[in-house]
Amino acid sequence: MSKRLTLDRLHAEVNGLTLHFGLRLEHIVIEAQAATVDIKTGALELGAEGRLTAEILPEGVTSLLEARSKGMLRDVVVRMPDGEIEIEATAKVVFEVRATLTCRLRVVEGRQVFVDLVDLSVPVARGLVEGQLEQLNPVFDVADLPLALELTRVAVEGGRIAIEGRVPVTP
Repeated sequence: MSKRLTLDRLHAEVNGLTLHFGLRLEHIVIEAQAATVDIKTGALELGAEGRLTAEILPEGVTSLLEARSKGMLRDVVVRMPDGEIEIEATAKVVFEVRATLTCRLRVVEGRQVFVDLVDLSVPVARGLVEGQLEQLNPVFDVADLPLALELTRVAVEGGRIAIEGRVPVTP
C-alpha cells in the first residue's frame, strides 16, 4: 500500500515553464479543494474539480516561433492587442520577406488551441503562411501537460494570452 499525503486545499503556482516544443507559459496557477499526493510516485489526485489559470506573454510566443521555425524566421516581434496576436517577422523561403500577420486563437474540443490567420501584410504569401500554420497547429495541447485538463477559455487580453481550464476529479 502506498503512502499518501492528504491536502484540504491545493494552491500551486509555477513561473516560467517552457514546454518541450518551445512554448513558454509565464505563470500557471492550479487550485482545488481536497487532493492527495502519492509519496512514492508524486501523482496528484483531486477529490474535487480544480481550476487552472495560465498566461503567456509575447516572449513566450516568440520562443515557440523561434523553436519551431528551424531558422526560417528572424527578427520576430510579437504584439498582443486585445483579441488578436500580431506577429512581424522576416521569413526565408527562397528569398527573405518581411511580413506582419494577425491571427486569433480558438479552443478545439477543450483540449487544443489553434491559431487562425485573420490578415497578412503580404497577400501573395497567404498560401505559404496558411501551410505553415497547418504544420504549427495545434500550438498547444493539454496532452503536453502532466495532468488532465479541459480548456474552457483562451483569450488575448491585456497584452497577454489568458488560459483557463477545469481540472477534473481524479477517478
